[in-house]
Amino acid sequence: MSLSPEARPCAPAAAVLGRLASAAVLCAALAAAGPAGADTMVAGAGSTDVFPALQQWAVGFQEASAIPVAYQPIGSVGGIAQLDDGTVTFAVVEAQVEAKRLAGQGYVQFPIVVDAVVPVVNLPGIGADALTLDAETLAGLLSGSVARWSDPAIAALNPGLTLPDLPVAPVHRAEPSDATARLTSWLAASVPAFAQAVGSGAQVAWPGGRAAEGGAGVAAAVAGTPGSIGYASGADIAAARLVPVKLKTADGSVASYSTAGLAITAEAASVADPDPSGLGPALVGEADGGDWPLAVAVYAVMEQVPEDRDSSIAALRFFQFVLAADAETEALGLAPLPPAIAAAVEAKWASEFRLDDKPIWPPAK
Repeated sequence: MSLSPEARPCAPAAAVLGRLASAAVLCAALAAAGPAGADTMVAGAGSTDVFPALQQWAVGFQEASAIPVAYQPIGSVGGIAQLDDGTVTFAVVEAQVEAKRLAGQGYVQFPIVVDAVVPVVNLPGIGADALTLDAETLAGLLSGSVARWSDPAIAALNPGLTLPDLPVAPVHRAEPSDATARLTSWLAASVPAFAQAVGSGAQVAWPGGRAAEGGAGVAAAVAGTPGSIGYASGADIAAARLVPVKLKTADGSVASYSTAGLAITAEAASVADPDPSGLGPALVGEADGGDWPLAVAVYAVMEQVPEDRDSSIAALRFFQFVLAADAETEALGLAPLPPAIAAAVEAKWASEFRLDDKPIWPPAK
């Protein structure tokens, strides 16, 4: 049986989140939402890239509310398929579902957090942010046209850095991936040869290298292979302690991945377009003007008119919890939504989620 937040002490939530976030704020957010139905649980599926963070958020949420959240990291395409089948309450994606499909299926989507695609390496003696790459060298390393780490093009970007004379071992996603789409779109726009040889999209024909399943698979392959290079989400970098590289952007500046820089990029994007539905495209627009060129908006997708009212309300309470967990989110390698976007998201819930022509959010206490 589920207990309301008022009936359950918040000490367990503090144990999970206390060192990173204000457990009192999170519990207050749950209390404001009102109780869920008895025996409520929430099922979701989708993006593998934010799975480490979703696991931690689910732990904190269950401790605070007694509502379990079960999430399957099967990729964005699989998550939407399960939402179509009615087997989950929400899907998580890193590329927005097209407006036409949302309308046809009766879905609502909204951003929940800002992630990043980050090139990562495993090179003896080279730590985080020691290596700088630009789009051309990164494209060459991932596509195989740059075969050794001692290549002069890499050395020219890294004067004074001792590069190992190792063969390059590229690692890429085996399955269609929003992270692959975001990375290859940026590389194809920057490097015509890459656009012609590899192209862009959720799944491309990489000329070589090793394929690994999911973000965790790429992270494990890079961590276990000296000389390797791959790409990972901010959440996977934090979970697997991977070594990120710096990126030289088109304007000549050198960007280092950090949650603070990611947050600055997200804030700039929110100023460019304050509508939650515009956050993803606005982040792409900040590719060469923000603090990290490969920021990604992560979206949740749910039924606008839910078949299971209690599960849908519980899912929204879970995402309210996520929106309030700023410090926890940053510790997990991600950036929270800018405050104006977060407020607009909750306003969107109140205006769009309905049952019997009545709003389900905020729920009655």
